[in-house]
Amino acid sequence: MKYIYFSLMLFFSIANLSFGQNLLGIVNSNYAGVMGTYLNPSSISNSKLKLDVNIFTFGGHLQNNYYFIPSSTYNPLNPFTNGFANFKAYQGYNTNNKHNYLYTKEQLHLPSVMYSNGKKAFGFHLSWRFESDTKNAPNDVVRCLYEGMFEGRNTTQELYTDKHADKFHFAIASWEELGGTYSKTVVNDGQKFIAVGITGNLLLGNTAYYYNNKKIDYYFEDTTSISFNEMHSDFGGVKPSGLINGFGIGADLGLTYCLGDSSENRNNNSGYYYYKFKFGAAILDVGGIRYGNGKTYRINSYEGAANLDGNKLDDIENLDDQVDGLEIKDHLNFYLPTALSLQFDYNVNDLIFVSANFIHNIRFTGGQIRRPTILAVTPRYEKRWLEISLPLSLYDWRLPRIGFEIRAYNIAFGTEKLGWLFKFQNYTGVDGYISLRYNIGKKIIKPTKLLF
Repeated sequence: MKYIYFSLMLFFSIANLSFGQNLLGIVNSNYAGVMGTYLNPSSISNSKLKLDVNIFTFGGHLQNNYYFIPSSTYNPLNPFTNGFANFKAYQGYNTNNKHNYLYTKEQLHLPSVMYSNGKKAFGFHLSWRFESDTKNAPNDVVRCLYEGMFEGRNTTQELYTDKHADKFHFAIASWEELGGTYSKTVVNDGQKFIAVGITGNLLLGNTAYYYNNKKIDYYFEDTTSISFNEMHSDFGGVKPSGLINGFGIGADLGLTYCLGDSSENRNNNSGYYYYKFKFGAAILDVGGIRYGNGKTYRINSYEGAANLDGNKLDDIENLDDQVDGLEIKDHLNFYLPTALSLQFDYNVNDLIFVSANFIHNIRFTGGQIRRPTILAVTPRYEKRWLEISLPLSLYDWRLPRIGFEIRAYNIAFGTEKLGWLFKFQNYTGVDGYISLRYNIGKKIIKPTKLLF
């Protein structure tokens, strides 16, 4: 089965050029401003910035264990010559079909603004996001879909050999967000500070595809097409007819709790609460997009073979004419990559801070992207016009990473994975971000001592 839309989108999710995933170097800062809302919408209530205007922020991420570029040939300086943009430089891993994964995310944050006076805070933003994930898909299936797109690639497959696979999935989507954030301080008595916040988004869907497999028996007639026997799965997609093909709503909910007992905090009218400890919790990306011109399919072929003709499966809209035993819905509901976000920040001496983040995916349906779990500790040096941070993270419970971020005035560069910039090991992913902003700081009264 080749050249149907979800195979094309799986290819793009593997070969996509991506640049951090969570922008950990930016969003934890007391100077994060409007960017902090992407980690916790209540964070802007206690910001050292009165006004923040994000002019341009671009970031993204790609990590996988299906394909790699050997360290001996990898070129981190030129992406098109044995670098991450040279698709023919990749080699396939010879691993089993368990614990395989791919995740990619690109995000473009266009002009957005935040205002905070310490009691109330407001924010408005416009963003574009592209995300995809694949988990536990058999290597030979991925190889068929990926390498089948390149003429002349020498793909090795076991032909006419019965194969079996259980649960796996992939999903991919692209959309815009037009939204606003409101945060309010509900407690500030000097001993503690509590704020709540909400972000609401209008979602403009570009396209989405997913495949959710429960059980499948298959074999290869040639190196770039697949034939299926028994198949139990649901999948769906949208054939784009323009830029905007679906609409939806989304929301983030968050709470921030700070401790920093001080007499100056009780009488501080600057709009910033000096804390010793800061805790935060948020639910991110609740919601989804409905594509009225999409289709959703369910196959439960328990007896006999599904009538799948690889030479004809070239249009997802015509599958009902080519496959027996389909349950069909004439729309697609695609859900956001919902996640739980927990934050902690410790103020060592008003210049040195240590933050911790736990971001865990909440996936409840097949038509949804799975966000990898992140556990991170980030020490940082923080001043008004200079900030340096060193994110140390565990990616999806398996991959340790070291990152780096520097902000000079209102320009920031960073990555959550320094390894892709060097030839120390095989290349398996890329990560980085750049941000340009304009802001106005608050006139802050610094406490002489926090009574802790």
